[in-house]
Order: sequence, then structure tokens, then C-alpha cells
Amino acid sequence: MPKGLVWAIIILFLLLVGLGVFFVLRTGVEVQGAQGATIAVDSKTSPGPFIRLTPGKYTVRISKEGFLAVEQEVTLRWGERILLNVSLVEIPSPTALLEEPI
Repeated sequence: MPKGLVWAIIILFLLLVGLGVFFVLRTGVEVQGAQGATIAVDSKTSPGPFIRLTPGKYTVRISKEGFLAVEQEVTLRWGERILLNVSLVEIPSPTALLEEPI
């Protein structure tokens, strides 16, 4: 086998591996609008805005103490990064409800 062909195969292999790593590292769900919230998918949790996942169908749960949790169904493909914009709704304290005028 000619030396040039061997190097071409090695370079092509490294490029394909590099692309595969890029797609694996990039695949996941990013959440915006929920500062300090926890992202949970099955048994995986992330304190940050991004959680890395393999392709498939998931229920993403965004929760933060004192706020109503949000759940969203997503379906991920290789290399896809789904962006979820959420607005967490604060749970009013019982005393705040009693203090409001009728």
C-alpha cells in the first residue's frame, strides 16, 4: 500500500473521529431563563444550563426551590442542541396570600 494512501486513510479516520466527538459533546438540552435551577433528565441532573444527552426521547424537568417545576418533552438527534426558554413561576408564601386585600 502506498505511503500517501496510508496517510490519507489516517487523516480521514481522525477527521471522522473528531466529528463524532464534536457531535457527542454538542448533543443535549440547554435551558435559558431559569437561573439557579436544576435540570433533571431520568437519573441525570445538572446544576448548570446545559445537560449532555445521547439521542432519544426525554422528559426534561427544570426545578428550583420556591418555584413551580416545569416539564418538557424533547426528542434529540445526533449533534442537536435543543434550547428551552422557560419562565419559572414563584410559589407565593401562605403569609403573602393572607396579607393581600380582598
